[in-house]
Amino acid sequence: MVSYQARLFAFLWGIAVIFSLNSSSGWLLDITNLWSFHLAAIMAVYLLFRPESRLIFRLSLLSFIVVAFTIMPAIQNHRMVLAFAGVALLLGSGRDEKWPRSIADLRWLTIIVYLFAALAKCNSDYLRDDVSCATIFLKQSLELNGFGGVKIPSVLSSGSVSGLWSFLVETVLIILLIPRKTRAFGVLFGFSFHFFLATNYIKYFTNFSSVMFLVLSSWLTEEQCKYLVSRFFERYQRELCIGVALLFVALTLNAIGFLPQILSIVRYTLWLAFAISICCVLFKVVIATRAVRDSSTLPLPHFIFVIIALLNGVSPYLGIRTLSTFSMYSNLRVEPDYTNHLFMPKSANLLPYLGDTVKIIGSSDPNFTELVNSPTQRLPYLSLCSYLAEMDDRGKGQDYEVTFERKGTSNTAIRGKGLPADCPPWILRKLLRYGPIGDGAEKQCLW
Repeated sequence: MVSYQARLFAFLWGIAVIFSLNSSSGWLLDITNLWSFHLAAIMAVYLLFRPESRLIFRLSLLSFIVVAFTIMPAIQNHRMVLAFAGVALLLGSGRDEKWPRSIADLRWLTIIVYLFAALAKCNSDYLRDDVSCATIFLKQSLELNGFGGVKIPSVLSSGSVSGLWSFLVETVLIILLIPRKTRAFGVLFGFSFHFFLATNYIKYFTNFSSVMFLVLSSWLTEEQCKYLVSRFFERYQRELCIGVALLFVALTLNAIGFLPQILSIVRYTLWLAFAISICCVLFKVVIATRAVRDSSTLPLPHFIFVIIALLNGVSPYLGIRTLSTFSMYSNLRVEPDYTNHLFMPKSANLLPYLGDTVKIIGSSDPNFTELVNSPTQRLPYLSLCSYLAEMDDRGKGQDYEVTFERKGTSNTAIRGKGLPADCPPWILRKLLRYGPIGDGAEKQCLW
């Protein structure tokens, strides 16, 4: 018999994948190039009907891992974390004796994500009123939810306070999760934090919050998982499936350009209904089991899994990659010649690609032009090559012209029409990703 913990993971995995795929709708009309998205969506929906099926669970895990690899290096942080979680679950989804090790992997992943997210926020620009991502998103969330006219005391809305608040939350989460006595309260605190985070429905933090619901649930006991599954997922399984159906109807309408705004409304409404409900049930679970400590003993995690997750987190400081590194929306700048971190030095620049930059003169792609929008900013050449070659979940849309200057020479390239001969090889473009560097980069809230 499949454990309640495994069934809870199956439910939360399916929901996380569905909310992740609803970040955009372009993939829905491109089944030829983005078939893995369609397969992942079908498996995730089917998993909500059959959470006890190990075969469907493994197929769903595998299909999303393919999605993540397809869109690399342009993979958002929530999908990076979800892919890591998928690998951990895939390693233990076959046999019961391997399951505890997968849970250990997920718990290590939780700590690593929060640790490096908090570490990245220890920089001077995250504490500045005018550029802090924390302040920008806080004010945006209030405006989006009808509180834009509320006067917030400057002591609460300043960059230093809002930045310090988010840093402390992530730090406190780690502190609560590790001791057995406070573990359940840590999970509840984490769910509440990510519920609040997802109130910014323009940035669509719902996708990241649903992923962290999954990862945080690895800290619950089998008895707590049984309570959640029986009191929430099994009781409201039909309502969940109806909600998912509505979500895909809205996604389809958005993809064909009919009532495009309805997608944001539907997915935010459904998220509120789901998140509020599960947080209330989890609160009851924590209260009912507050006197019971987690007495389970888990084996050591997979060493390679932990090393790769740690490497991804430390990458900005080593110069290996600066995007999709668990440092999302932190205003962090760690470059070969500059750092805004409070105590971490300049980039170790272990690889030569971060310092090999180009100046973007112009582009017919407005999104790309916006990425490098300051005369003092430069883009690593590897990132330009990745942009010229990459496929993402918005479909091809690749016939964009880019004019750039490299080593004193002006060049022009067209996205999807062949790469410059000196671009780094495919495998490096797949694994490495850098954002813009130079003055102004700290003002961009990038994942």
